[in-house]
Amino acid sequence: MLGAGVADTMEAMSASLVYLLLRQVLQMLTQLTRDGGAKDVEILVLRHQLAVLRRQVHRPRSRTRRPGGAGRVVAAAASASLVGVLRDPGDAASLAS
Repeated sequence: MLGAGVADTMEAMSASLVYLLLRQVLQMLTQLTRDGGAKDVEILVLRHQLAVLRRQVHRPRSRTRRPGGAGRVVAAAASASLVGVLRDPGDAASLAS
């Protein structure tokens, strides 16, 4: 014997399955009864929707940040300190201590 919770879940799943099957059967019947004009209109509408969605899609952003902002400031400060060290090696010892 199954517990009450399992029985309720099985009942809900079977009701959901019956609903999905009935929906599919009705959809197939409506597709059979449609004339060619209605199908052509549906195709045109779907193509339009696809074109709209293609215009809305943006390219994914890369994970690396573009040079700029805080990264550019840090790079400028680091290069400035390196230029000073490279010009006068005697100052490098004084900077380290």
